[in-house]
Amino acid sequence: MALIRWFGWSVIGKRSENQDAIVAWTPGDGSDLRLFAVADGVGGASGGRIASREALRACMNSLSRSARSEPGSCDLRGMLAAAVEEADVAVGACSVPGMGTTLAAVLMDSSEYVVASIGDSRVYRFDRYGITQVTVDHTSNEHGCRHVLTRALRGNRDAADLFPMDRRAYDVTLETGLLLCSDGLALPREHIVSRLRHLLTGGGGDITGAVEALVNDADAAGSTDNISALCVVTSRADAAG
Repeated sequence: MALIRWFGWSVIGKRSENQDAIVAWTPGDGSDLRLFAVADGVGGASGGRIASREALRACMNSLSRSARSEPGSCDLRGMLAAAVEEADVAVGACSVPGMGTTLAAVLMDSSEYVVASIGDSRVYRFDRYGITQVTVDHTSNEHGCRHVLTRALRGNRDAADLFPMDRRAYDVTLETGLLLCSDGLALPREHIVSRLRHLLTGGGGDITGAVEALVNDADAAGSTDNISALCVVTSRADAAG
């Protein structure tokens, strides 16, 4: 039997305002549907903060309607795609010019999950053997500028990526983890997995401490951005102790 645990943490870091937002959400009523998401807002004044939170609110509203109208639906891919499209419209409808947000999201039920991303927030998958980046960064360094977003949710229908690209969904498997993070978590992959690998086996490990340690490590390493991380771990139910 699988036990799904999660913990997320977001800090302001060296910025004056935290424009990141994270969510771990379920529609309730016994549904096994779960949304995990990280959004990193961009835009002057408080526009980025508004955009990231508005995007997550729109995703939850969309998925809540889908869960009510199609109870037991297995179309995770269609549900998440619709939620991201609604988030784009919601951000575009806000009154702050120039604002937008990245989004990295996982929609999961008891047996499968799908991933959506736009911008440079990431989803990693890790197990006892290592770590891989599931998503692709939408950035450019043209004209000598570093780390310029080429896609974001900003009301202009930029296309989000959906993963996997070669089949309907990923299988939920035991002793596997997912890490969703904003670009402020600028750490080598080997360092990330060294902090998280112990969560998969044995007594289950302290997921809260592991995520907090990662965020603190990024801050200590000189990250100049807000830092957000959300970890989801699937382990054996008898491993939790």
